[in-house]
Amino acid sequence: MNGLWDAENCGRPLGMRYYNGSIFVADAYKGILRVHPQSVTLGHGETQIAALSCSHGQLYVSFSRTKIQGQRRRELKAVVKPDDPEIGGKVFNDLDISPDGYIYWSDSSGLESLEAMILEVFSSGSGRLMKTRIADGKTSVLLDHLHFPNGVQISPDGSYLLLCETVRSRILKYHLAGPKKGKAEVFATLPGMPDNIRGNGRGGYLVGLAITVDPGRLNLNQYIASYGRLRLVFARIFGILRSSFKALHRLFPNSLTGFLSHR
Repeated sequence: MNGLWDAENCGRPLGMRYYNGSIFVADAYKGILRVHPQSVTLGHGETQIAALSCSHGQLYVSFSRTKIQGQRRRELKAVVKPDDPEIGGKVFNDLDISPDGYIYWSDSSGLESLEAMILEVFSSGSGRLMKTRIADGKTSVLLDHLHFPNGVQISPDGSYLLLCETVRSRILKYHLAGPKKGKAEVFATLPGMPDNIRGNGRGGYLVGLAITVDPGRLNLNQYIASYGRLRLVFARIFGILRSSFKALHRLFPNSLTGFLSHR
């Protein structure tokens, strides 16, 4: 692993679930992967915990800065591939799995990969909530035009799921059953930008906030969101800077330009 900008090659696991004897991993660059829990080891290096999954008394941990190295590659299977033109996933973020074998997962952006997520922030929202059948990989879009959808959590009774919409600082409730099946509504607005969400085992939910907003202070993200032209200006400036650093890195590859060209 040659620096943090190699995430596209090494992978970056962001979400993980245990289901029917396998670990399902949402990797921002590699898609939805199915891994046998006895077939992986973790590489060495600086680590940062990105996802946790508990099942049958076992705790599984993924590290966002350490690639998973399969001991037996045949046991590492892509359930959803990032290069599938019919799906068009750009940022595979989080997932949850229903008892009947469906993966509900978030595609955080339809514009760019995770390394350039700032473009999604400046956009009007291109993310999606997706559904994939494990048996045959059939995938469908449940919601679109979301603004960086992130954490996914199915309710204990399976009647709905909760989806964190990071840039809009809220949690959506998507109905999986009942008279509102297929409909979405706002479940909660938050004092910050939510990342992952998990059940707390007592009927409630735990939500991690990537960025918090102090009451009474300017919320820069919401302020910019109100001005389309301002967002466009910021996006163009970022695009020019990123392209410049990429060109510079091709000519004079080094750790600094490599890092900056992938922000």
